[in-house]
Amino acid sequence: MCKRIRLVSVRSFLVAATSLAIVSGAAAQEQSSLELARQALAQNDRQMASLYFANAMSKAPQAIPALKEYTAMVEKELDDEIDEDVIFSAYNQLRQLVQNAASYVEPGQISDLNNLLNDLQQRENARSAKLSNSGSQVNDEERKTLLKELETSLKEAESISDNDSLEKNYANLEEKIADAAIYTQAPEFSTILDNAQKKLTALQTDRQFSQLLQQTQTLIKRMPPDESPETIKALSGAAEGVISNLLLAKNDVSPWLQSELNSTIKSFSDVCQRIIEKNDQKILDSFIERERTLAEKKISFTKKINLLTQLIQDVQASSLSHDTMLNKLGKYNASLSAAIEERSAFYNQWALGHIRSAFVRFQKNKDAENAIPVFAEELTSIDVRHLNYAIQQCYSEVYNFGTMELKGAERVQVAQIMASTTKKKIEDF
Repeated sequence: MCKRIRLVSVRSFLVAATSLAIVSGAAAQEQSSLELARQALAQNDRQMASLYFANAMSKAPQAIPALKEYTAMVEKELDDEIDEDVIFSAYNQLRQLVQNAASYVEPGQISDLNNLLNDLQQRENARSAKLSNSGSQVNDEERKTLLKELETSLKEAESISDNDSLEKNYANLEEKIADAAIYTQAPEFSTILDNAQKKLTALQTDRQFSQLLQQTQTLIKRMPPDESPETIKALSGAAEGVISNLLLAKNDVSPWLQSELNSTIKSFSDVCQRIIEKNDQKILDSFIERERTLAEKKISFTKKINLLTQLIQDVQASSLSHDTMLNKLGKYNASLSAAIEERSAFYNQWALGHIRSAFVRFQKNKDAENAIPVFAEELTSIDVRHLNYAIQQCYSEVYNFGTMELKGAERVQVAQIMASTTKKKIEDF
């Protein structure tokens, strides 16, 4: 607020002058009121000086000198004042004092009062003109300074490289634009204000992008591998959603934010990969004991096949990563196929052993008394469904060779034995 020129002296004087002006015939003191006013002013006691001046102006012989000296005191206090309303009020009060003095001075002094009024008006006009010129100079300087500050802010906004400088430059540029708003119509401000406003809009887009990016980075930091799968899934899902939105807006933001997004995506990928690897390892560790059993030499083919079948089902039902699951399924399926083939081959070799033994025994004696026990002991337990084509052919030829010399009833007996005997299951191997 502008300084109020300490017009207490003026106001105090008006009150005093109103009461003292009607006692123009008061008795003189040892010292005149004018002299006392001068002494108070010399001691910088303006309030007391104002009262003595008021008293002096009420006495005709001293009225004119008192008015002049009091006017000089008030005008001196106005030297630092820049508020035009305060200056006008002060001069208006001084004019009223001069006009009031006309009621008690000698007629010959009226012309002096008139001259004093003219002088006051001239000095007031001169002071107002000076103040107006000074204000114009101040405005010009202010505009130049503001224009320079706006140019500097705009230049600084072009070199942002982190979130702190983004917020600082945004606030600074916003403030400078607001300060310069009153000069919107000024030619020198038109272009730069337009550029500054566009830059401010771009910075606002960067700020919104940056805030989302920071949220994503916070989510990533909360995704340690030791979190529960449910928590990790929720956090990673949220991060993926934000990253998808950021990728859509990537081309609308500054290059440093684009680079920051790329780094964040890499960090997210690395964290996810570590989580996946830890989760995969935990699941794979649960298969170790059964894999050790598979490696045992004495394990049966069927047990091995059953273990592999169960492992394949468990892998398919697990939360293994895609690549790890495919790799594991490939190994287990290959092992399962090999085990099935080995079991089939072993069964065929077992059957072939019995077929060979039956053939040898048939060669020695093919009569019914010898042939029927051979069928019962060597061929009846073989399940031909599990034999390959070559072994099946061999089986058929030996069977026919053994029944060649048997009569009808004896062949029926052999058929009954073959049909009623429990077959050796492939699962027994």
